Amino acid sequence: MSSSLPESGRSTPPLAPATFNALTPKEFLDYLSVDHILRGFYIPETPLDLSIDDFCNLANGVAQSIKTTHFPNNDLLVFKDTGNKTPNGHVTGTMCKPDITAAFEKDWVKGDYTDWPLIRLAGERASKDKTSLIQNKNAATYLHYLLLARPDFLVAQGLLTTGSGINFLVGTGGCGIQNLEVNWDDKCLYKFLYAFIYRLYDPSHFADPSYMMTGFDKKTSEATYTVRIKGTECPGFRSIHARNPFGTRTHVLSNPSSTVMLEGDNKPLTVLKEQLCRMGRRFDEPTILSKIHQPMRVPGVVEAVGSEITPAPLSPGREKHRLGLVQTGSPFTGIPTAKKMLETLFDLLEVLRCLRFKRRILHRDISVGNVMYIEIPETYAQKTVEPLVFAKYLLRESKVPQETSLLLVDFNLGEDLEDKKDGNRIERTVICVSILIL
Repeated sequence: MSSSLPESGRSTPPLAPATFNALTPKEFLDYLSVDHILRGFYIPETPLDLSIDDFCNLANGVAQSIKTTHFPNNDLLVFKDTGNKTPNGHVTGTMCKPDITAAFEKDWVKGDYTDWPLIRLAGERASKDKTSLIQNKNAATYLHYLLLARPDFLVAQGLLTTGSGINFLVGTGGCGIQNLEVNWDDKCLYKFLYAFIYRLYDPSHFADPSYMMTGFDKKTSEATYTVRIKGTECPGFRSIHARNPFGTRTHVLSNPSSTVMLEGDNKPLTVLKEQLCRMGRRFDEPTILSKIHQPMRVPGVVEAVGSEITPAPLSPGREKHRLGLVQTGSPFTGIPTAKKMLETLFDLLEVLRCLRFKRRILHRDISVGNVMYIEIPETYAQKTVEPLVFAKYLLRESKVPQETSLLLVDFNLGEDLEDKKDGNRIERTVICVSILIL
């Protein structure tokens, strides 16, 4: 898994699990937190003789009513059947096609096309050629991808329409998917749909208040965000990697041109990494990186410039860890020649040897995504770094022993062998270095 490098999240994640945690009607409305909207406000009963073919018309009618009553100055939310259209701009490059998509009217382009960073809801429409298991898995997968596409959302909304009714879905980062199944002839269906669509207009506690989408490039289908860390706003960041939305929910954003420097640091923060980590862990990434680069820097290892931990009330047992980083690079698999790839692997072994014996640190997650490549290596003042000897020097391609194109990232599973404190030890990933070149 990559934690700081452009284009490191292009592989397609596995399908999301098809199991849902069923909610009661009261639990569903409580989770949406719309009591102030439903209390004292007349919502008509559900129209008669509804079916799966009526969903988009029904949803658009409700969306229009909510806009008129509550958000007259907002853009109109529009639901469309999009089963044969692939949204653009997903950080993983997925080609999946939600059957039902909701986005604001201005965000629909060329008829029924929109972009992942602009989608508010993604859903599945049941059909006779799909089993119920496949339908559930598809609906779950759309939520999986929507959470990956929207780092500014804590909860993604989706649904599954069937011949018998609507299955309302809420996918919570670091937690899983909860649902409420309502029949077409249920007299309260309209109320549930009203509450559900209201929360699409106003995400409220479903959104991360430290994010603000500040721009969207129609040519690249990429959104830019201003992200707040330790009270400092970091503008112009775009998503470059995302994975595991219902587990650690890792997001990495980058702005190579960033000049933001947090208090106490003298290097600009160009990468933001955030994860939902379990509470009570033995080690954390900022502490590990701090030890690695003291008293002298270890070349070839990413540097941290500030971190914070914030509560994650919708994800029990987890908290959000946000980390500022300095360097960015390219994926290991994008190294242009076999020679440069072997040089990077040699340097990796040299760095791991240094970490193990001089810093007493284990990385514990060596993988293709965590071994990165810098085309133009950094230059180091030799007195400020560990006296390592890398491949370029041995091959007489450099006069500086510490010059390397390696960038080792993601110490989220790292371990300090000198620290014996108690805590939860996360199982490590064991990957032979030879696998990196297969």
